[in-house]
Amino acid sequence: MDAGKEEDGSWKEQAKREKEQLDAQLKAEKEQASVLPPQPTFSQFLAGLAAQALMALGEAENPVTKKRELELPQAKYTVDIIALLKEKTQGNLTETEQAAIDQILTDLRLRFVKVSEK
Repeated sequence: MDAGKEEDGSWKEQAKREKEQLDAQLKAEKEQASVLPPQPTFSQFLAGLAAQALMALGEAENPVTKKRELELPQAKYTVDIIALLKEKTQGNLTETEQAAIDQILTDLRLRFVKVSEK
């Protein structure tokens, strides 16, 4: 009878160790998941490019220099990148994404013309 109890106790201890290992692994995965950035979206990507263009147009503060700096060639380049994205993604965007890229391009082009005429 003692041998049976010993085997039973050994099995229970093994199961307990495995459960503790799994719990530790799950905790580590949860911590890592909270550190990872959210999945990017096309709209967020466009917003980032638009922010770069606004900085180059001197309409937004550069977060590094804390200044507004006018860099028309950089602004034109960024607007051209967005236009290229619109062309290359034609037919592959949702209605919301298409509307966003159209609105961003229109807005940035008008701002570019306004700033470059000064």
